[in-house]
Amino acid sequence: MNMNVCVIGLGAVGLPTARYICQYHSLYGLDLNIDKVKVANNYLKATEEWSKLPRVDAYILCVNTWWRNDKPDMSAIEDVCRHIKERNDAGLVSIESTVSLGTCRRIRKEIFDEKMTISSFPHRLYPAMEKEYGVRQMRILGSIPENGVAEGFYQSIEIPFFKVSPIELAELTKITENSYRFIEIAFAEELALLCKRNGLDFETLRKACNTLKRRKEDWQVQIMEARDGIGGTCLPKDIMFLLESANPKELIQGAVKTDEAYRKHKQIT
Repeated sequence: MNMNVCVIGLGAVGLPTARYICQYHSLYGLDLNIDKVKVANNYLKATEEWSKLPRVDAYILCVNTWWRNDKPDMSAIEDVCRHIKERNDAGLVSIESTVSLGTCRRIRKEIFDEKMTISSFPHRLYPAMEKEYGVRQMRILGSIPENGVAEGFYQSIEIPFFKVSPIELAELTKITENSYRFIEIAFAEELALLCKRNGLDFETLRKACNTLKRRKEDWQVQIMEARDGIGGTCLPKDIMFLLESANPKELIQGAVKTDEAYRKHKQIT
């Protein structure tokens, strides 16, 4: 059955998502940034005005979230959901943005009065290698209520998923994946500093250790590269989302402090 679907947020994640979904359903895009709307209009119907959208069956949220003032900032998600409630048209709001633990349940209660199907379906898209790691890859899905609406939608666009319950597990998977990556890199940074202090070559150490592979147990050593510190918009933010909820949190704090020390060292050298 054809649906009217609206992807909100047409940036590095939202635009590929919209372009993918429009192969299956009638697709509309919305972004407050007029430049992003102009780019999106090369591929689909996009606007910066809510009033220009038709009646929508499902909203897909790909808007930014932040770590601001020492806490998660979900204001963009909240603002979008208030607009959706005013329109009173959809049966599904799927949040593909990375959110802090408990966001979906709180929004459903505080904004939608527990009357909307909300799903958490974190993206795993890697824009630099979209062909290999694009929209259509194994994803994690959680929803409230568990009424099959979210499952049916993602089945209709042929995206494979691993269903989890409760929805907080889906939220936590994305935070965990990026924090795991952060900690891997921080470990490499710690080793690089250790080698530096002892006059040893870190790259040789890394390559030597990475020869350990136990395929029968599906286990191997894979020490990451240590470059210029952990940058970008996702990993530094998402590990703070995890840090906020973790208890104990010494390992996570240690990784953050290690990266800070490593980046200072790189600036000095």
